[in-house]
Formats: sequence, structure tokens, C-alpha cells
Amino acid sequence: LLQVLEPVPVTRDTSRARLIVSCRTHYFRDLTEQHEFFNTRLRHCVSRKDYLCLYLLPWKPATVRDYLNRRLSADEASALSDTIANTYNLEELASRPVLLAMMCEQVGEVLRLRDAGGGAITASTLYAQTVAMWVRRDDEKHVLQATHKTVLMGALACAMWNGGKEFWEADRLDRWL
Repeated sequence: LLQVLEPVPVTRDTSRARLIVSCRTHYFRDLTEQHEFFNTRLRHCVSRKDYLCLYLLPWKPATVRDYLNRRLSADEASALSDTIANTYNLEELASRPVLLAMMCEQVGEVLRLRDAGGGAITASTLYAQTVAMWVRRDDEKHVLQATHKTVLMGALACAMWNGGKEFWEADRLDRWL
């Protein structure tokens, strides 16, 4: 896709066509790898002046609440907001727009489980639903079988928990795999 357009330095000239490429920052191991990707690994006459990298920062709680209120009914927004506030680590996860959108997609199931189970929704319940949704969403991208991926992610989460880490660097993950 980066070769679709001729490189044009980032300017205020809006008469030229633009291309937006987005990905998760953790796709790259470091900033050097990211810059090499965008300059097509030094194979073409593209430099940093030819593109602009922008980062979507995590949303603040007020932005999360606003999103919930705009996307869901008042009852659903209130219930999901309470669930996020009262479930370990969900506030951090909800600050990421793609994960918050997934939570909104699950709100009906979350409320059904809450009402059927006497009101208690555990982090495990929500994570299991999120992983199932993620695996279904990425079905065509699987190199591993979906069932194996779920088991692998559970083992990875356990290893990270046992090691007292919330995230691993790419090299550490490679050694573990």
C-alpha cells in the first residue's frame, strides 16, 4: 500500500492524494523498526519527511464515559460503566478504543450474565467473552487453530502473571514461544 502513491513530503497541500496506514504500535519491536517500515526498508526514495506518524493515546475516563453514552442506551452505558469501574484492569483496557468497542458489542451478554448470576460479573467472565470474540473476529488470519490460540493465550497470561509482569518485550515473548 505504501507504494500506491508517489512519496510526497508532508505539507499543507491538500490537492495531492493521501494514504492513511494504521496499525498497533506493538506490531513494531522498536522505533527503528517502525521508521524502517515506513521508509519501505530503505528500498525506495522515501524518508521520514514523506510521512507523518501519529499515535492514538489511551482515552481518559471522561472520554470513555462520553463514548458509552453516545453508543449505548442510558441503562446499558451505566451498567457497563459500573462493570468497568468494578472489574480488575478493565479501566485500563477500556481506555483503548478498540477494546472499548468490543466491550460495547458484548454489553447485552454482560447484562444477561449479571442478571442471571445475581449481579456478579468477574474479570474472568469478561476476558473469556473478549477472547472468544477476538478469535472469531480474526478467524481468517489464524495460522494456529483457533482452539490452540485460546489455550496458548491462557498459558501466556499465566506465565506473565507468575512472573509478575503485565507485558513482555518481543524478545522475551519469542523466547517463551
